[in-house]
Amino acid sequence: YTTTGSFFLQYLPAALGVTLARLLGFNYVTLIWFGRLFSLLAYTALMALAIRIMPQYKRILACIGLLPMCLHLAASFNYDAMLIAAACIFTALVLHDAVEKESLRWRDLALLAAAAVLLAPMKMLYVLLVGICLIIPAKKCPGRARWLVLGLVVLAVGFFVCFSGYILTYVGLSRGALAAAAAKAVPQVNPDNVSYVETDFWNLAYVLTHLSGTFKLLAGTVQQNTALYFTQLVGGELGEPILNDLLAWTPAVWGLWLVLAGSAVPSGEEKPLLGRGAKSWCALVLLGLGGALLIVTLGWTPLRSTTLWGMQGRYWLPCLPLTLLVFQGDGLRLNRDITGGLLTAEYCLGLLTALSVFQCILAQ
Repeated sequence: YTTTGSFFLQYLPAALGVTLARLLGFNYVTLIWFGRLFSLLAYTALMALAIRIMPQYKRILACIGLLPMCLHLAASFNYDAMLIAAACIFTALVLHDAVEKESLRWRDLALLAAAAVLLAPMKMLYVLLVGICLIIPAKKCPGRARWLVLGLVVLAVGFFVCFSGYILTYVGLSRGALAAAAAKAVPQVNPDNVSYVETDFWNLAYVLTHLSGTFKLLAGTVQQNTALYFTQLVGGELGEPILNDLLAWTPAVWGLWLVLAGSAVPSGEEKPLLGRGAKSWCALVLLGLGGALLIVTLGWTPLRSTTLWGMQGRYWLPCLPLTLLVFQGDGLRLNRDITGGLLTAEYCLGLLTALSVFQCILAQ
């Protein structure tokens, strides 16, 4: 027995399936399949709830929920499936309150807070996604709620000001850490020549004292891995790359990205869901989240490597609905709703992906 080290609710559906299979006396293989089935059922129910809450452009969540990568995660014991569903529910709630509601009651704010509290422990990195709550106009909130939010902001700023020295030491930016990092001179080499038993890894102190090496690392990552990240995000590559590459048919990857792009295109009388100010703020939140993800993956990257380690395209799935809405414009408009066509196309592309993966398994 080992501990998961994650929020227990992320494994609850799979644990219920495993428990039921044990109570029924099934064998080990059936036990595994029960856990996967319950995880898939829970993911499906949560994504359906998110689609129901979404005020407009429900097809965006539908297309994201049916991506091969999302279904691959949902039909496994991977806790990211529950994280994706929780992020979609929270995003849909914020958009519903910002667009549909004329005024918010305390019950609405409590529901939004509960969704945020459930999302944050699933992966602490995505707690930054809670910042999109600020796109809800303040005039819609009860008067006391505005003062409460303002007080929390003041307390947070005061905390960081008062404990800035301790915080800098905690993240490794003390004078001693900067001096020690500046004294290091580790040559960067091809990542294929870097072993998995490295002892020195990137950190903020090393980044600040080796800016040229940091630029080389980021440039090498963009050059070598950008296509891989875009492929992984939709599910063109499944499984663990280190152990087993399951590659889908390449045109299916292009088709899945076209489906995602088409889901955000306004049709008929539809208008972009977010205004200019809301888009700017959401883009800032996404940039902050991307920066935090970069800092985390730097901690997994050996100093000798020329590309980031640990970065995967699927890490952006919880933010994908918001990303599509940020890039949504009114320049291109369709005369009629193509939701049915998009979902049919995605269904066919999903079948092609499944067949491609099955072919890879047979070939191995």
